[in-house]
Amino acid sequence: MNKKQSIDKKIKENDSLKKKEITKETGKKTEKKETEIETKKETEKEKESPEKKYTNGELIENIIAFGIIIIIIIGFSGLIGGWFNFGTKVVNTPNTINKVNPGYKPRLGMDNATIMMIEFSNYKCSHCRDFSINTLPLIKEKYISTGKVQFAYRDFVNPSVSSMGLKTAGAATCAQNQGKFWEYNELLYKNQDKIDDVFIRKLAKNIGLDEKAFENCLNSPNTIQAIANDYKDGENLGITGTPTFFINGKKVVGAKSFEEFGKIIDEEIINATKPINTTNNKRD
Repeated sequence: MNKKQSIDKKIKENDSLKKKEITKETGKKTEKKETEIETKKETEKEKESPEKKYTNGELIENIIAFGIIIIIIIGFSGLIGGWFNFGTKVVNTPNTINKVNPGYKPRLGMDNATIMMIEFSNYKCSHCRDFSINTLPLIKEKYISTGKVQFAYRDFVNPSVSSMGLKTAGAATCAQNQGKFWEYNELLYKNQDKIDDVFIRKLAKNIGLDEKAFENCLNSPNTIQAIANDYKDGENLGITGTPTFFINGKKVVGAKSFEEFGKIIDEEIINATKPINTTNNKRD
């Protein structure tokens, strides 16, 4: 082998060695880059995965927690509704079995009666007048005077709509303050077509009420609030019209005939297990 061939061989060997080193270096770089990419992906996946698990877990926990809270609220509301009767302030709480508040007005009948009959009414209502004039006297005779029924009267007048109805209900409340509620109540229904600002004051004078005290009461915010409380209680009981009655808690809508009321009362007398056991706060 001559000198030139020897040099060429060395050059080729050097070139081959360099190519191998370049290839090896390139492979290392490629492998390193791929490793970095994989590492980055794994890191991102690790960051992403806990967050997703956390979010999904939290979502399930929140749904369960929300459902439990709703169940507790519903149950607690029902329990509170059974314990308390919000609205008109009453001195006594008779007839707790059916949870209908008889209100603050004087009642007709005996405290040991087994039946509580509550009327929600309006002095401007013609059907209420029919009940007061034609049916109530018969119920008084057969059931109230014989100690079987105690009768309570409550107003159902929208204070934001009926200004004259509100004044009339207030006037009856003021007559109550002077011990003449039922007398004033009866005369209002008998003279329903005459009711106005002048008449309610004239009627108060005619039955012997103290006019100054009556007027002060009529303009008192407490009187208006008492009527508003009755209306709120009526709404809470689902009342939409007058007259509406509750006979030992059984809702009866409309001015039924004496015979229809009698049938309901007789059934309740049979079903009643104990007297309503109330002490009336004030009676005419």
